[in-house]
Amino acid sequence: MPLSRLSIKYQLFIIVFIIALPALCIIINTGLQQRRDSIRNAKNETQKLAETIVREQKSRITAARQLFIALSKLPEFTTRNQLKAQTILTEILKLSPQYTNIFIADPSGVIWASAIPLNEVISVSDRRYFKNAVASGRLSSGEYHIGRSSNKATLNLGYPLKDDSGKVTGVICIGLSLDYYRNILVEYKLPQGASFALIDHKGIILARAIEPEKYTGKPSNPEIFKQMSEGPDEETSVGKSSVAGDVRIQTYRKIRLEGESTPYMYVRTGIPVVAVMSAANAALSKNLMLYAIFLTAAILLSWIIGKKYIIDRVLVLDRSSQRLADGDLDIRIADKVTGGELGNLGQSFDLMAEKLTLREEALANSQRFLNTIINTEPECVKLMDAETRLLMMNHAGLEMIQAESFEQVEGHSFCSIVTSEYRDAFMKLTSEVLHGGSGKLQYEIEGLKGRHLWMETHMVPFCNKRGETVSALCIARDITEHKKTEHNNTILMQQLAQSQKHESIGKLAGGIAHDFNNLLTPIIGYAGLLENEFAKDSSGAKRLNNILLASDKAKNLVQQLLSFSRKQVLDMSILDINPLIVSFQDILRRTIPENIEIRLCLTPDAISISADRNQLEQIIMNLVVNAQDSISGKGLITIETAPAVFDEEYSQMHIGANPGQYLMLTVSDTGCGMDKETQQHLFEPFFTTKGVGHGTGLGLSTVYGIVKQHGGSIWVYSELGIGSSFKLYFPAVDEQPMEDMIAAVKKARRQTACSILLVEDNEMVRKVTCELLEDAGFTVVTADGPEMALQKYVESPFDLLLSDVIMPDMTGPELHAKLLQSKPGLKVLYMSGYSSNVISCHGVLEEGICFIQKPFTLDDLMKNIESVLDA
Repeated sequence: MPLSRLSIKYQLFIIVFIIALPALCIIINTGLQQRRDSIRNAKNETQKLAETIVREQKSRITAARQLFIALSKLPEFTTRNQLKAQTILTEILKLSPQYTNIFIADPSGVIWASAIPLNEVISVSDRRYFKNAVASGRLSSGEYHIGRSSNKATLNLGYPLKDDSGKVTGVICIGLSLDYYRNILVEYKLPQGASFALIDHKGIILARAIEPEKYTGKPSNPEIFKQMSEGPDEETSVGKSSVAGDVRIQTYRKIRLEGESTPYMYVRTGIPVVAVMSAANAALSKNLMLYAIFLTAAILLSWIIGKKYIIDRVLVLDRSSQRLADGDLDIRIADKVTGGELGNLGQSFDLMAEKLTLREEALANSQRFLNTIINTEPECVKLMDAETRLLMMNHAGLEMIQAESFEQVEGHSFCSIVTSEYRDAFMKLTSEVLHGGSGKLQYEIEGLKGRHLWMETHMVPFCNKRGETVSALCIARDITEHKKTEHNNTILMQQLAQSQKHESIGKLAGGIAHDFNNLLTPIIGYAGLLENEFAKDSSGAKRLNNILLASDKAKNLVQQLLSFSRKQVLDMSILDINPLIVSFQDILRRTIPENIEIRLCLTPDAISISADRNQLEQIIMNLVVNAQDSISGKGLITIETAPAVFDEEYSQMHIGANPGQYLMLTVSDTGCGMDKETQQHLFEPFFTTKGVGHGTGLGLSTVYGIVKQHGGSIWVYSELGIGSSFKLYFPAVDEQPMEDMIAAVKKARRQTACSILLVEDNEMVRKVTCELLEDAGFTVVTADGPEMALQKYVESPFDLLLSDVIMPDMTGPELHAKLLQSKPGLKVLYMSGYSSNVISCHGVLEEGICFIQKPFTLDDLMKNIESVLDA
């Protein structure tokens, strides 16, 4: 940054620092020179320490050599007088604390005399000092080991015993104590933290000044040992300690025995750099502190003078200029800043303030008028530049985008809160307006706090007094409610159209089913009668069986149509769906391939519903089979139950969903999913996406009809490549589930005589039913309507009335009521091919009333008759 841009205060400081800089350089240079001298002296100290240890070690080697020569000439050793030899060695060891042991080994390495008594035979034939002494015939060195007799850390020397012919007859060995070297550091006065290490030819630490117990006998740092072994015989350097971790001045020396090329010992000494330079650093710190005191005093004096005569006067001008910029036009400073150039500047400032006052008053009046208009405008008014940065926005606009104040959004791009799908269109319109055009646009924004709004904006160019377009003026209104209403109406119209389509198809299916039932009844009945007339293996019996199979499929198809049209007869009971799902899981597992996992996620809450158990099982089976068909390879089918609550808002948005408590049953899969077009036709009868011969298209339409007949609703959520989820909602009830009572024993067919009055207005149904009953052994009297039935009942009373529900002139229940007047307790079994919503108004579906749905087989009819008669 140029000096001209700095404040006067900092410029004064810089001048003082420039004056004081030479003194600072002298102090620092002196301190650095002292540090260099300290390093040089420390190097000399480490070299002296290393030399002292080397000299001491050589002295010990010389002493040991002389002792070896003296001992080798004693007759006690040449004649192997063990007792006298051990006495001599013991006395020598007592007088020589620097030795751990003195012993003699024969040419095979077995020790035969030792200063320390031995409890067992010990051989040193594997030791370096023994092998080298025998091989070379000279004094030889060993390596670090724990003495087997002394049990101390030792470095051994070996000297050969020779006979007159020069043949080696044994080896005298001395163990040098490694603890001796630590006393050298105590006697040699070095800075705190100084250390040394003795290392044998293998890199094993013989002795250390720092934590000897921890490191003695352990391998030294491989890198450092390699550097020493491959380097010169002595070297001094500065580096990081591998043990202490600090920076040290270090010296190493190699020690060899005469005649040996490999050093038998390395001496390494070191002094911490911190300790070496402590005195130099202290002197430097002291000089710097004195310098800082004098510099601070100079700065303070400069500050007092500069502040009073320069800075304070300039600050008066600066603060006054700021106040003037902030709108304080009454400020005057000529009487506060007098004399010199700054006094002239103060007079010029007062003159400028007077002129600005006159112009500001006129501008303020105009601005207040404009601001009043803009801020009372209920629509969003804003100005934007070419990058849609906000230059102005009124209160209504700030509220729409959830800004606390204009300062919060000033200079920010308005386009950043426009949702991505409308951002390009917004930028395009802004560009057109800044080039002189205008236009309108509807778009969605996301407010600063996450609220989404739809806005409609009218954008025009905003020009300066020269007619140049400088920004875009936008007036926008909130159309969120309009958009929401428009969207909701679209959804409701789609749902209504879908519901009306299903209702129309359901009415058609229900009508077809009734007529189809009346046609199937005689087909199934006569086929059942003909079964007894053919031998079981005859071609006629096989053809008849095919007729019955086709009729049964047609019957099931009619039931599916009735399910979709919500007109089948339901056996309602209060139940908890969770146990039903759990018990039904085994059937599903046998139906679904093993590569598809079935997972249950059932609510822990007990939620009761009023439902037909068999129909619920059919729903689950249909949905799970459909889910299986959508999965190729491995997949997952999830069956889930959970409580749900529909509020008023949800009900308004979903036709057929009433407010209240519900049980949600969800069947989800990880299959191929469905597109929107498929979902629109999903529940229509005979609509299928499967190939020819792989489905009737009635599975989901049956599910739809059963759910609706239970007073529930069904919704589908699906995405291509992800899967589908069918959510079924059943109204919850407060009653507790009833235990299912299923008869475990089949009753034998009735053999006793029984008379039945059959009333049926359809001739074919009446004839086949009569033949079925007579073939079963019943006495049957037929009537084509209620009037004939009344006449025949007077002639001969009957045990059972088997009557159609809906007939001309009179219904089945009305006929039964009249017959009860003549014979109280007359039992009745109603039958009908109409759907449940048609016959329910006649009371035949109430609890305790016996009813059979057309078409029926002989077995179905017999079971129902026996049930009525046994009741």
